[in-house]
Order: sequence, then C-alpha cells, then structure tokens
Amino acid sequence: MGFKSVPVSYTVCGQKGEVYSYDPLCLSAPSGTTFTQVQFASYGTPNGGCGGYSYGGCHAGNSGGVVSGAFIGRTSGCVSPDNGTFGDPCVGTYKRLYVQLLAEGTVQVFVPVPTITSFFASPNPQSSTTGSPQYSTTLSWGSNNGLSATLTSSAGESWNVSVSGTRSITNLPQSVVGSNSPASRTYTLTVYNELNESTSSTITVQAYNDNTTTNSWTTSFNNLDPNTTTDLVLGTLSGIDMPISVSTSASGTTFSIGGAFGNPINVNAGNTLRMRTTTLAYNTDLTGVTGIYGKTNTKTIPVTVGPSSFNVNVTTKAPRVAEDFDVGNVSNAYPYTDIDLITNTPTQYLTTGQIPVNDIDIPVEIKSDNSSVQVNVNGSGWKDIRQI
Repeated sequence: MGFKSVPVSYTVCGQKGEVYSYDPLCLSAPSGTTFTQVQFASYGTPNGGCGGYSYGGCHAGNSGGVVSGAFIGRTSGCVSPDNGTFGDPCVGTYKRLYVQLLAEGTVQVFVPVPTITSFFASPNPQSSTTGSPQYSTTLSWGSNNGLSATLTSSAGESWNVSVSGTRSITNLPQSVVGSNSPASRTYTLTVYNELNESTSSTITVQAYNDNTTTNSWTTSFNNLDPNTTTDLVLGTLSGIDMPISVSTSASGTTFSIGGAFGNPINVNAGNTLRMRTTTLAYNTDLTGVTGIYGKTNTKTIPVTVGPSSFNVNVTTKAPRVAEDFDVGNVSNAYPYTDIDLITNTPTQYLTTGQIPVNDIDIPVEIKSDNSSVQVNVNGSGWKDIRQI
C-alpha cells in the first residue's frame, strides 16, 4: 500500500463591508494549496453569493489588481476594504468588498492494495458428461481497488483482462490414454493498482476427457441355439476416465451394464458391458454337406464404443442333418405271412414299422439306394424318394 499525489483545486470566497479602521478581509488557502487566480473581486456594491457574484452599479476598477497583489502566489493574505486601499468609486455610498479566489495544489492520497474477491472455473472438473471429450470451461473473477489485470496459464498463455469479468477456455489439456488422469492446467489472475502494486490468485482446472478404452473385447460367440435371445459379456471397460457411449446399428440388439438394456447407453471405466441379441435360425443350406451336421449361421453385429468400433460374431450352431434310425431292415419276408409260397409276382408291398425321426434339426431330403422305396411322412400319403 502507498500514497499518490493528486491535484486539487478549491474556491475560496470572502466578503466584508467598508471599514474605517484596520479590520481587513483575510483568507487562507486549504492545506497543500496556494492562491492561483482571482475569479472575482469588486469593491463597491457587488451582489450575489460565492460562486455567483456579480458587479453592482458601483465598482472600483482596481479591485482585481489589489486583490491579486494581496493573495496570488500565497497561501494566505489580507486586504483592507476601504477607500484608502481601493479609492472611492462612489462618494457617499456605503461600499463592500466581495472576493472569490482559486486555490490549487496537490495532496497525498492513500492507495489500497487490490484484493481478489472471487476466482473460479465452471465446470471444474470438466468431466465430459456428454459422452464426447470436452476441453472447455469458463473462468470468472472479481476484485476491488484494481486498475488493470492479467490472466496467465501454466501452458504459457497470457491475456490482459478487466479487473472483473469472465473468459471462455476451449483448450483444456487431453488426459493421457490409459486413464492417467485427470489432466490439469493452472490459471493465475494478477490484479494491479495504480501504483503497480499487485495481488494474485491461482486455480487448477481438471479435465477428464480420455474416451479410448484399453481393455480387450470378446468378439466371437459360437455353438448357440437358434432363434434364442441371449446375453453375451463383451468385456469390462478400462482406460477411460469419462462416460462414453456404446451403440449398434443392428436392429434388436441392446446393451447393459447391470441394469436395463438400451441402445445407445453410457458406460464408465469398471463397467462390465453385456450385449443382448437374438440368434439366427439354423442354416438350411446343405450345399456340399457330407457329414451328419450342416452349416453354422453367423450374425455379425457392429458395435461402437466411444471412438472405436468392432464386429461381434454371434454364431448359431450347425444343425444335425442325418437321422439315426432305430429299426432294422425288412428282409426275407412276404406280404402275407400265411402263404408259404407265391409263384406269381406279389402285388402287395412290404411296409416297415413306424420310424420316429428325432435326430435331425432341420428339414432334409429322404434318399434310398432302392428306387422302389416310398415313404409316408405323418400320414401325408406314399411318395417316391430320390435314389442315391
């Protein structure tokens, strides 16, 4: 804290009636000033009050000169309001003296040290709650007794600012991938008074804006039942320090971190991500199939986690396409069991017992190495089959 010199000026007035003995009009300038100018002087019949004096019908023309000689350049002075001093401008008239002087000088004024009443950032921390990395905050401050101010950052930035105000920051640092967070930057406000005395305040703004995961994902699920809604664990998120969004363009597929399923959803580090989807039906394509099982059926689901994307393959198991029959062949038998010998061509057919078909998973073609074989499926009538 200190003092400064401040120019000041004052108006000093005085008035006194005509005297016939030594009784002068005496005036003193305020402390630190001297009389520098006669603003009004009249010995005669002046009128009005201080700051509004005017000449009357009687006026001694040497009034200004006499008063100037008595006061200008001095801190005080006296002048006698009588004819001996000014002469007699109007014989036989009672006269008076009105004087208005300007006093000028300097005084020492106390200058207080500035104070910072508030300095904060909002938001702080910047948590990127929208699901996208954010790099912005707003600095706000107030101060007293300041003339100018500067704002600096630990990144080497510097701004001249008002002593109270706000500033938008849009370049907060990036927290390091792998959840080495939060990133931080300090800002210092310095306020100066007119003597260049200053006071400072510093705040630290933190930023959580790492949205890149470091965990691995399970992207292949096999041997699943057909047309079945299933919940699959993709992985547990790590490496991020902010919420990120998980979504897919696949219809009917949703996600959860332990509560309700949805698409999209927001997730955080430590959340275990589950995906719910419905498997495809059995693959009915038997092209090239030679064994007892057909082909698998794979559903590919694109998944977006924050800035990265990957595919999850959900595979329906291969259907069984070959049947294990549980009855033997019919051989060395006649259509009529009570006939020992028939020499003509039989006109009746041999029929096996009913054979349950329980092993296959999808409809398949029935074939035989005997061209005369027919089958009756579920009472639909006897039909020829293709020969192997």
